[in-house]
Amino acid sequence: MEPIVKNINEEFRELCTRLDMPHGRLIKEFQEINERLLDRRCIAAGKVLPIFVKPYFITKKQVDRFKSAVETVLTCQEKAINLYFEEPRFRHLFELTENEEPLVSIPHGLSRHIHFSRLDGIMTPTSFKFLEFNCDSPGGAYYADIQTELLLDFSVIRELSKKFTFLIKPYRPIVLETLLKAWQETGHQKKPNIAVIGNPEVANVEEFKLFAEYFSEQGYTSFFTDPWSLTYDGNTLKSHGRRIDLIYRRGVLADYSRNPEQSKAAVQAYHDGNVCFVNPLSSKLGDNKNLLSVLTDESTSFLFTMKELKVLRQHLPWTRMLRECKTEYEGSEIDLIPYVLKNKDNLVVKPNSEYGGKGVIIGQDATQAEWEESIAEHTQQAKVVQEYVPIPIEEFPLLSEELQFAPKKINVNFFTFSGQYGGGFCRVSDSSVINISAGGALVVLFVVDV
Repeated sequence: MEPIVKNINEEFRELCTRLDMPHGRLIKEFQEINERLLDRRCIAAGKVLPIFVKPYFITKKQVDRFKSAVETVLTCQEKAINLYFEEPRFRHLFELTENEEPLVSIPHGLSRHIHFSRLDGIMTPTSFKFLEFNCDSPGGAYYADIQTELLLDFSVIRELSKKFTFLIKPYRPIVLETLLKAWQETGHQKKPNIAVIGNPEVANVEEFKLFAEYFSEQGYTSFFTDPWSLTYDGNTLKSHGRRIDLIYRRGVLADYSRNPEQSKAAVQAYHDGNVCFVNPLSSKLGDNKNLLSVLTDESTSFLFTMKELKVLRQHLPWTRMLRECKTEYEGSEIDLIPYVLKNKDNLVVKPNSEYGGKGVIIGQDATQAEWEESIAEHTQQAKVVQEYVPIPIEEFPLLSEELQFAPKKINVNFFTFSGQYGGGFCRVSDSSVINISAGGALVVLFVVDV
């Protein structure tokens, strides 16, 4: 931990103790924050999105390191995705379903496949590791803005701000800027009607609606809708009579691949070039968890420079599709399934194309029977096995009946916009499967200006 960060963490804790006077003052303030979060619709599944009032402090020096690694990985992702289209013999590496293949192959006229992404990782004592990529429909930017704005008014943060300068940059304008940049790249000059499109049944649907409202506030005709109730006349895509030019896609590819008839209008308009999808559907090629294997497979190493290969080796944990095969691990050839069965404490098994922590089994936390059952399921569901990366622990204040600090497991999630590092947030949990839908909470990033 950077010395300045350690210093700020200590001061944060001291301030909590000092400002919690009279006893329970911070608890009341935390309750007020949650009420304001509810008022601003920072909710998931109808409940206030859990938050810790202590930000994750990082320095500009750390940001520079994050930026370099994140942008190198993004470049490598784009190279790997282009390989899918340029060399059909490599397509099997991407593990797409039969219904997904024609969707990702629709030309989109954009210079890159990934405009929005979130790279989720773990800080290590000397560096950090990316555990998975969210490039299909990453979320959390609007919620992070709301939480940051409310925390800046938290008494402990106000006191810290008298001594330290925090560099705060909202994400909402960057999201809009990224959308418009893609829109203009496809040759359009007129002001677009922007539809935020996603599944209305998902837990974080309120964020989709908030973005549509924000775009409207910025002077764009914008609304939220689902991908299954649209109409298309061969020229114009519409939702209940409202024209759609530009889609901020907040639904995963499965919304289209699993519902081909219902999503036919949107897909046909996209195919005809009469609507701009951002992310384009091809971004799914950068999303499956096995992409970490593609990026480190010897057969694809020719794609990358020596510098890129070094970054990939440093920041990606060993990952393989879980199946009967021979492969390499730490320089030695192994039979994968027998090796995985015998070495559960060093490994993690994940569904290849799920999200929200669904189906993730961490070997250290599983019984042998649970581990063997998860591995046996690979014949029915595509899974990856990944090297276990130890999860760091940091203390956070609990504000319920009384002020107390408790150790929590934490990961870090980096946003990217148009191929560039764009900040991020952290997730915190008691569980090793750190996910909001699995009972975790959000922690915002504060960059210290030193």
